[in-house]
Amino acid sequence: MRIDRIEVRHVTMPLLYPWRTASHEISAIDSLLVRVTSGELEAWAESCPFGTPDYSPEYAAGAFAMLRDWLAPAVVGTGIDSGGLLQQRLSRFKGNYFAKATLDAAWWVLEARRVGHPLHTLLGGRRNRVEVGADFGVMDSLDDLVAAVDDAVRTGCRRVKLKFRPGWDLNMLEAVRSTFPDLTAHIDCNAAFRLSDLDLFRAVDRYELAMIEQP
Repeated sequence: MRIDRIEVRHVTMPLLYPWRTASHEISAIDSLLVRVTSGELEAWAESCPFGTPDYSPEYAAGAFAMLRDWLAPAVVGTGIDSGGLLQQRLSRFKGNYFAKATLDAAWWVLEARRVGHPLHTLLGGRRNRVEVGADFGVMDSLDDLVAAVDDAVRTGCRRVKLKFRPGWDLNMLEAVRSTFPDLTAHIDCNAAFRLSDLDLFRAVDRYELAMIEQP
């Protein structure tokens, strides 16, 4: 399949409310969008590196430049007949996984359209339903969090991930677990704690979490 054209766009979208973690507060989401064309077929794909390089070495403006100046020119005008071949073409460029993932996703969407199969079946999927969960950052109040979790549960989510940081820790878990005693939940700490905080995590055990992510 010959890749005729690749368009790259960087857009910033404001959030309805800030996303707060132990290490960040984000009021907008940066997205990289690519449009890949092969003959009459086209596909769009997206990846979302942070706007600043303090979460990952990659950041939105840098990944945009990488796509525009290096990755797209390496692919346009060539025949790419498999996802593996695409990875080979891009392998001489080190790192830059957010940028590469955007092209990878677009190629698979394009291939699905070329062969006339749904993308999920091309990737080996067999289900027509998948279970999903919801993630929640640090909010203005515990009441706001409980209300947001309740909305997610009512829409069918059976798993939640809760951001966890000093001052938004056991009190937060108590509020959620006392309201939703049977809900599968885990916490994401974004590396905010140290070995000196082991007693805190021992206290976490009573809330019967599925896991503790990146303490």
